[in-house]
Amino acid sequence: MFEGSIELVNVTKEFNVGQPLSKIALNDVSLTVRQGEFVGLLGMNGSGKSTLARLVNGLIKPTAGKVYVNGLDTAASRSLIEIRRQVGMVFQNPDNQIISSIVEEDIAFGPENLGLSRAEISERVEWSLQAVGLTELRQHAPHMLSGGQKQKVAIACALAMRPSHLVLDEPTSMLDPRGRRELGEILTALNQEYNITVILISHNMEDVVGADRIVVLHQGGIYMTGTPAEVFTASEQLAAAGLRPPEIVQLAENLRRSGFQIDRNIITVPKMVEYLCQS
Repeated sequence: MFEGSIELVNVTKEFNVGQPLSKIALNDVSLTVRQGEFVGLLGMNGSGKSTLARLVNGLIKPTAGKVYVNGLDTAASRSLIEIRRQVGMVFQNPDNQIISSIVEEDIAFGPENLGLSRAEISERVEWSLQAVGLTELRQHAPHMLSGGQKQKVAIACALAMRPSHLVLDEPTSMLDPRGRRELGEILTALNQEYNITVILISHNMEDVVGADRIVVLHQGGIYMTGTPAEVFTASEQLAAAGLRPPEIVQLAENLRRSGFQIDRNIITVPKMVEYLCQS
């Protein structure tokens, strides 16, 4: 068990235990995410991604094994409030997390429930708004914002609790390409500037090209892990898990087959453009 980490130790999660429709969503999974890591968690629907996210936050408990957050056991009821403060959760649909009629009031809701002073709450709200670039929209009604802006509100609400870890479950599924790009930039900045652990769950490869490490789930287990370049260029393994590399990685592979000497670490469009301009 490591301090300053999220750790799953031989975790199995079975739903409807003992019933005819029982299902094992995760099977004997062990995974450690250290403080300050940016981890991309990939997998097809039903691979266990969302189950893992909810285990980390203590929303559900493992059927077997242990989940620790900064040394706290998620199975201990007395630790859940602190665990949920330390692990901020952002879900697929931000509308499900927005509860107030004004943006800054929504962000203040969590800190208010911690019993903090007005000065502390105000400071946290201001910092969270600046971190996601929503300062100018603080007095707006959340339901009038775009999908990308709503997702930023959801992230700001999590940040106001001053978490050490941020877990995002398919946060880009309702966003357009610009919204995806902006969200990726925000998460990278939070990770690099504030050392916040980021676990970004997606089935879209492009969402996690900036991660330090990729973990691929398949049929409830860890199927493969490595750097983005290592995982994205293992096309046959990915195909077996029902996944495809980003289009730019597929293009690079096709060029290599045609005789071009392209570095396998080229996994983004800017890097490809830079390579082609130097060739």
